Amino acid sequence: MIDTRHFDPGFTSRLLNAFSGLDAMTDAVLIHGENFQALSLLQGRHRGNLACIYIDPPYNTGDSEILYRNGYLLSSWISLMTDRLHKGAGLLASHAALFIAIDDFELRDLCGLVDATLPDFRREMIVVNHHPQGGKAKTLSATHEYMVTCVSGDCILRDRAQSVEERPFRRSGTAESNFRRSRPNSFYSILVDTDSLSVVGIERPPRADVDDYPRGPTSEKYSRVYPIGADGSERVWRRSYDSCLRLVDMGKLKVTSRLTVYQRLDPEDRSA
Repeated sequence: MIDTRHFDPGFTSRLLNAFSGLDAMTDAVLIHGENFQALSLLQGRHRGNLACIYIDPPYNTGDSEILYRNGYLLSSWISLMTDRLHKGAGLLASHAALFIAIDDFELRDLCGLVDATLPDFRREMIVVNHHPQGGKAKTLSATHEYMVTCVSGDCILRDRAQSVEERPFRRSGTAESNFRRSRPNSFYSILVDTDSLSVVGIERPPRADVDDYPRGPTSEKYSRVYPIGADGSERVWRRSYDSCLRLVDMGKLKVTSRLTVYQRLDPEDRSA
């Protein structure tokens, strides 16, 4: 990427002439500016061509420092959003989706605005959960926001539950339930064939009062992998010994070259 403002006009002209079909070679556009003007600029070239738009407007709560005043009166906020929605919708293709992040404070007004401004779009609601420690409230801290989703035509949305997820099998976090002392039946060795990086079995958990358990390779040269944290702490796997046996039989565990264990979650396993 070259910002041509740093060069004289003659060099810029020669540089641009060195490319044949520069527009076809450019697969992305980055605009830094006021969003209404940017949306207006995009109309000529991209109108009716975009498959997806995501916007994160001011929540109108006064909590965050952003380019816009975050303390708009309601009428001003509605006016701002109306203009941007009209411009943005004009860029969307016939089968497309528009995503809008918002919280409880302006959710009702935004939904009414979307229904009035984009009558040809189907509106869906997605609840977005986030870390509770990220809240700023002095009393009750909200742990969710919303994604207002506007879908045109017969566009179908599929969430990640339709795909395969690989989840770290070792538990993290500071709660007592993540450590051996609290869940000794979830502390055991997973046996790994390091040549094929495959899980070949597991061993029964050592007694809770035993610290001297086998850590080296087995007689078959399989590596013993325990849920030991980076700090050396004895953590636990996500499943107890008996539950893990079933995962091994179903081929649900995967191991990386660094002997990190992941659990494969298919769509039907999503609640696991």
